[in-house]
Amino acid sequence: MEIPFPSKEFFVFVANWMKKNLHLWLMVLQNPCSSVVQPDSDLTEAACSALSFLLFVYVIVLVIVLPEFVLFYGIDVKNPMVILIDCISVILFMIFFGSLLFLFGKVVGGKGNFLTVFISSIYLVAFWPIIQMTDYLIVPNNNFRESVMSGKELQLTDSGDAFFVLMVFLLLLIIGIYLVIKTVPIVRQVHKVGTIRATVVSVLTHMTCLVLGQWFMFPILRELAEISKK
Repeated sequence: MEIPFPSKEFFVFVANWMKKNLHLWLMVLQNPCSSVVQPDSDLTEAACSALSFLLFVYVIVLVIVLPEFVLFYGIDVKNPMVILIDCISVILFMIFFGSLLFLFGKVVGGKGNFLTVFISSIYLVAFWPIIQMTDYLIVPNNNFRESVMSGKELQLTDSGDAFFVLMVFLLLLIIGIYLVIKTVPIVRQVHKVGTIRATVVSVLTHMTCLVLGQWFMFPILRELAEISKK
């Protein structure tokens, strides 16, 4: 049976889609507020554009993270269930993140509506590939990987491990500050609040995601490793 080869129109469509989202990605990296949904925007069109951008960034992140899965965690990336579970986890996380950005904004008196805040928050994934690459500074540590895969606390056996923990702490601190700085302008615009309240919302959102994300992410890695063994 002959496998049909994609048409020229399909490749043109993919090329234009990639070009459009690449331009958007660079634009958001430079100015996150360029992605904020305006009050008079068509929310259906805005949501489709945001989801298309999320897919584009997810493909980039997959290119970065798949070698990590294979080399350090022994995950079989050829198993469709691995990609499916990872994709679902990303969708759930984005819903969680957008909801937090909306709820914390309301707590400080923000005026943004849920859909506008949620759609605008999706564009913050523009910074995901940059953050994902920092994994390669952490996952080569054997004790860290054993802690992730076993679910036990990280064991400090020598001064090298203590230095590793300090490095991870500083790395997370730098990433956290970087994300807060990039999130504040978006919060200011969608919630119509000042810099101080926008900073509070950004810090609370990212801290909550960091803490709860560890409980959420590491079990998924263990589940993907188990699926790979079947």
